[in-house]
Amino acid sequence: MSDSKPRDVQVLPIATNTKVLRARSWSRLRFEIEYALERGTTSNSYVIEGDKTAIIDPPVESFMKIYLEALQQTVNLKKLDYVILGHFSPNRIPTFKALLELAPQITFVCSLPAAGDLRAAFPDDNLNILPMRGKETLDLGKGHVLKFLPIPSPRWPAGLCTYDVQTQILYTDKIFGAHICGDDVFDDNWESFKEDQRYYFNCLMAPHAIHVEAALEKISDLQVRLYAVGHGPLVRTSLIALTQAYADWSKAQKLEHHHHHH
Repeated sequence: MSDSKPRDVQVLPIATNTKVLRARSWSRLRFEIEYALERGTTSNSYVIEGDKTAIIDPPVESFMKIYLEALQQTVNLKKLDYVILGHFSPNRIPTFKALLELAPQITFVCSLPAAGDLRAAFPDDNLNILPMRGKETLDLGKGHVLKFLPIPSPRWPAGLCTYDVQTQILYTDKIFGAHICGDDVFDDNWESFKEDQRYYFNCLMAPHAIHVEAALEKISDLQVRLYAVGHGPLVRTSLIALTQAYADWSKAQKLEHHHHHH
């Protein structure tokens, strides 16, 4: 599939003081197995504006320019307080660099492993970093108290979910996503991309089934009405079904793994 449509960023309010910025690529990004269905993908970032402003998961370098343009039209970067990271990847460092130039006052909020990665990536800068080990909360004001769930796995040692008590949104980063690009911000017609969700799980989650189960266990303590995912449509309609599917798939994966090794 060729790049029939240019890349763009969809900006949409999704809850009180909360917006999603979906950077869209209509063709596959890299030649990695996880994009083999060739349905494109979205890189989703989020903005929460209480008395303090936080953004969650700025995208990789290939989306950097259009993302920063959209972000500047959405928030006043001089008033940007926090950048929350659901995971760490080297291809996001150029985006962090550009953000620091526009908003040198920002504090990164991330897991302990990500704090180490950030310091290594910016050895000369005295970055403001708030590491979250799981007990701390971050109060953005206007009721937006954030809780953090570290969910490390071999592939994403720096994995971190963020939960907003006010909106009951769980920012799940890599979990519950799908590589599919379209106009639908939410999963209301999720039946049409069930196979994409399954394929995404098989490629990215299945090898770490035991870690997925640990993450599901942590999530189960929360009242969640929306999974704000890192890729693809946001999950509300299929929330219960997809959560159950993840539990079933993880269990099946562990059994299969068990049989192979014995």
